[in-house]
Amino acid sequence: MEILLFFILLLFCSTHLTRAKNILHPGESLYSDQSLVSKNGEFEFGFTSHTWEKDDYYIAIWFRDEKLRGEFVWVGNRENPVNISQPCALSMSHNGNLILIQSQKLIWSTNLTETQQVSRVIDLLDTGNLVLLEQLNSDKVVWQSFDHPTDTWLPGAWLGSSNINGNNITFSLTSWNAEYYTLERDPSLGNWGFILTQLTQVEDETRYHITLPSYIPIMENGHGLITIKNTTSPPFRVTLNVYGVISIWKGAVKLYSNPCDVYENSCGPFGLCISASLKYFSSCICPYGFQRNSSEDSTVENYSAGCARNYSWNCTTNSSLGSNKYTFHLLDNLESLPEDWTNKGVMSQKECELACLNYCNCTAYALNDAGHCIHRYGELLGITIRIDGLQGKSIYIRLAIFNSTSKRTDNKHMKFSFFFEETYEVDHRRGSVFCTCVFVISNDI
Repeated sequence: MEILLFFILLLFCSTHLTRAKNILHPGESLYSDQSLVSKNGEFEFGFTSHTWEKDDYYIAIWFRDEKLRGEFVWVGNRENPVNISQPCALSMSHNGNLILIQSQKLIWSTNLTETQQVSRVIDLLDTGNLVLLEQLNSDKVVWQSFDHPTDTWLPGAWLGSSNINGNNITFSLTSWNAEYYTLERDPSLGNWGFILTQLTQVEDETRYHITLPSYIPIMENGHGLITIKNTTSPPFRVTLNVYGVISIWKGAVKLYSNPCDVYENSCGPFGLCISASLKYFSSCICPYGFQRNSSEDSTVENYSAGCARNYSWNCTTNSSLGSNKYTFHLLDNLESLPEDWTNKGVMSQKECELACLNYCNCTAYALNDAGHCIHRYGELLGITIRIDGLQGKSIYIRLAIFNSTSKRTDNKHMKFSFFFEETYEVDHRRGSVFCTCVFVISNDI
């Protein structure tokens, strides 16, 4: 009955907005063909849709810049869109909540518990934060979109966990998908440390501990919360898409959008990360002589356990070393050489290989740009294969001789070939790729 009476009031008593403005006053309504615009003209709030669901509309905040058109920074009714073929409106209820009503049905609300008669106003700030003020020209914020982040982290918004007014509250990013990802702060890794968690419909979890680049100007408030400082023009922002890919932006320029770049060791020990110069594509594979490592928390999408040799050796029992027991497999087109290699000085390739064979725990060798022989002892981490056609680095991975058949013993070069299918465009926030189909062919030749 209360909603019915309010809907009637909307139809007969509300003022229809007639011009762009940043404030929604008491008695005014925001209809599907209207919006609020921040004073600086950078952000807009209103009803909008996506190309894949033209009949479904959301109340959202987005960039007005043509280069960023369609990039939402916040969505209110993400799980409950409206069809604007039927009347709908955003207005202030009698108890001070901003509510979305359609066909006498409450679709979305700021869900504040106050019941007194109030004169609250909605203001879209220049930061992209939609705030509900106690009254016009008041500094008292009773609700704000920054406290309910979706998949975008803007300067001034806080992430992390803190005790606020006696309540433990966590602010995190959540991707727009049924099998979704969350991005939370990991204070054990400092201001740039995060935990990326994948939650599936069967409540399985895959967790990554990651560190974002330190050039992002992040500050901590002393109470467990961090924010991006608005010290650059254009400012930085961070987004989380439906694949769990974290993208770092500076205005319309995307600085990172690939797990090979963002997630340290995302493919695990001996895993190869295929780095595509496309918007939302990457994949993990195992090199020749290896297979995917199994772990208790491993899922189809989780490669953090890495790869294991098909045949391994024991440095305690295999005390007699020699080239007849081992072979080396060439991996080329690497984006860069992994870190923490031991420099053995200037050597030829053959000398470098023989020197590696003298150490049981030498797992790989390479020649760096200076012509120095470098050895890797232990696991190989952070290997990225590039597919942009440019010449990359090369390393030689050590294998037990059991890995090589007679056919492959004399040809130990792992080559990667790539070709592309026709590009098609779909939106990244709901689970499709803005890229071409990429086929990876590994040839042992």
